[in-house]
Amino acid sequence: IGDGSISNAKIGNIISSNDYVAGSQGWAILKSGASEFNNTTVRGNLYANNGNFAFNGTNNTVQINNNGITVNLPNGGRVVVGAW
Repeated sequence: IGDGSISNAKIGNIISSNDYVAGSQGWAILKSGASEFNNTTVRGNLYANNGNFAFNGTNNTVQINNNGITVNLPNGGRVVVGAW
């Protein structure tokens, strides 16, 4: 009887929940390191080198980078905090 370990070689390109549907439900972790979750709680610190996140839609984004924080407003316009 083996120890039941699963090596990286035994995993395909993705591990996911049985009900996973991209962009809709369930969760997935790709071998590339990308992932998708629903209703995630993070306890502790969350670090990112760069990126965007959105509230209620893709064009409704907040961007945090070396220039500061930019909030794109739903009806046009934006709020920028930091360097211009």
